[in-house]
Amino acid sequence: MAWGLPESAVVCHLGDILKTKLNEKRVRTIGRLVDQNIHDQTVLLTSPIKGCESDQLTVSVKLVYPFQASIGSLYEVIGEVIKSTEGTSLRAHSWRCMDGLDIFMFYQVVQRRRDYFQSRSLKDSQADKIT
Repeated sequence: MAWGLPESAVVCHLGDILKTKLNEKRVRTIGRLVDQNIHDQTVLLTSPIKGCESDQLTVSVKLVYPFQASIGSLYEVIGEVIKSTEGTSLRAHSWRCMDGLDIFMFYQVVQRRRDYFQSRSLKDSQADKIT
């Protein structure tokens, strides 16, 4: 981390965030908006991958509020994972609409990038390592 900048975000699936120990780690993920709570300034994202719709993550959008959101749209969130007694959530630092993204192709590219870094044993592979 140079000059006090935060670490780069790990690209991961919603399921990775829910199943691994990523507490207080910056992540970048994509999900479909299924619910919005204006009073708590939270939204509920579900996995855009067919068959994984049960993976749901609550995202605090206090830092990016107000914004226009459409239920059913695809969004990319960059934020910090927060583990608590109530479960896992994400504090959004960046929020953008990704409608029109070929999600299958996107995750295929992410996997190829991880494979490339692991085959080369590069330090950058640490950025996408899920622990």
